[in-house]
Amino acid sequence: MKKPSNIHDQWKDMRNRIIGFGEKSIKKSYYPELREQLLELTETKEKYRQLFEYATDAIFIIQNQFIKFPNPKTLELLGYSSEELANTDFFSLIKESDIPLIKEWCQKKHANDTENSPISFVILPKNREKLWVELNSVIINWEGKPALLNFLRDITEKKSLETQLLQSQKMESLGTLAGGIAHDFNNLLMGIQGTLSLTLLESNITDNISIQLKKIEQYVKQASELTNQLLGFARKGKYEVKPANINNLVEKTSMLFGRTKKEITINSQYQKDVWTVEVDMCQLEQVLLNLYINAWQAMPNGGEIHLKTKNVVLNKDNLKSISVTPGKYVNFSISDTGVGIDEKTVQRIFEPFFTTKEIGRGTGLGLASAYGIIKNHGGFITVNSKIGVGSTFDIFLPASDKKLPIENRTEEEIIKGDKTVLIIDDEKMVLDVMPKMLNKLGYKTLTAQNGKEAIEIYENNIKKIDIVILDIIMPEMSGADVFKHLKEIDPNVKVLLCSGYSIEDVAPQLLNEGCKGFIKKPFNMIQLSHKLKEI
Repeated sequence: MKKPSNIHDQWKDMRNRIIGFGEKSIKKSYYPELREQLLELTETKEKYRQLFEYATDAIFIIQNQFIKFPNPKTLELLGYSSEELANTDFFSLIKESDIPLIKEWCQKKHANDTENSPISFVILPKNREKLWVELNSVIINWEGKPALLNFLRDITEKKSLETQLLQSQKMESLGTLAGGIAHDFNNLLMGIQGTLSLTLLESNITDNISIQLKKIEQYVKQASELTNQLLGFARKGKYEVKPANINNLVEKTSMLFGRTKKEITINSQYQKDVWTVEVDMCQLEQVLLNLYINAWQAMPNGGEIHLKTKNVVLNKDNLKSISVTPGKYVNFSISDTGVGIDEKTVQRIFEPFFTTKEIGRGTGLGLASAYGIIKNHGGFITVNSKIGVGSTFDIFLPASDKKLPIENRTEEEIIKGDKTVLIIDDEKMVLDVMPKMLNKLGYKTLTAQNGKEAIEIYENNIKKIDIVILDIIMPEMSGADVFKHLKEIDPNVKVLLCSGYSIEDVAPQLLNEGCKGFIKKPFNMIQLSHKLKEI
């Protein structure tokens, strides 16, 4: 009789023999007990067959390193037929670096080792990408010889989620560090910028000195842009969030960028009646600029950039691996015809300080900053790329039902005032330079280095103080708590928020609760004078 060729047929043949034997015996038997035992044996065999064949884990035996008696899930997972597996060394399917560890684990099992925890490793299926698997084994006797009965489970998705979680935790830790550095650095820059602004107003400085001071001011601005990158990555820089038309923003920034890069052709396709988005304009401009620069650097011999905006509705199926809320989004994409990005680089492209550029040509913060800013706005960013074909970055921002504000143009001139200002800041260098800046603008000043002192000064001078400049991040009593107490004293208190750092949505929240404006450190005399005039 020809032996069945596959596992399914083997089980079927075994079942038929058992059932056939049972039926013949039942017919000839006059003993009810034997009849019941035979029926029970038949049912038990059928149950085990179903458990084996329909198991979601791969089940098989390893004896002398070869795979025997594989169930259908084993064949599916490994991509081999039962005949191929019969002649396949199990360890040849394992990633080379994992083989010594798995061999040691199997030897312990054969030695009746009490350690029964599963082991995870990478396996290499036939004609498929590598898989992370988890192996559980028990020692048995098979055909009179010791063997391992194995239960193999595909945990690739679980491993991927673990990797994402670890990456997220790492990025969160780096973000906290970056945000703290940016906060302290911006206070330092405020001291430098304030002193420069005051010096430039002196009437006795020569033209040559004035030129040198303005160069220093440009360096301060560049340093401030670097801290903006850090804050973007740390998701701590969202201050003034307003409804915006992304078409207008993309068009304005791309035109400015295109004027300096004549070797690049920029093509655009904008969605008509594009939905409104709520963004911090300065931060979104930073994202767009980072993407333009990234595309330009990918095309050293020139090329094309394609810009596109469109309205999209994303459901749960579109967002399986992304933790954002389904709904209406505005999609902005930027594609280039550059050299492309390899798969390994794509996996690390949003990491801070990761760069493929030469030393001195990049900080590795541009795309990390873009990623953090978009995530902080409730959106997400993706990248698709192929070597030699180019890259496409897609940004998705939640749509808003709010109306667009009327834009106010700021003139580049100092506006003087004559009111009294209370400055609340825990940094001594800020309290040293800001009163001098305000005095130069015509304002009278009072200062407080902490919340408790500020509340006491405000209570005692409530009729004299016209406006409060309030730092958001302070020890003991935060800017938010100080504002709450000031409102209790005077519901009509006028507060200008001042910070180089914002925890989550504190600045937007305080603006919604009644603060009259926000100014980001470091700022110059012109910016300060216009903000005060606004209020």
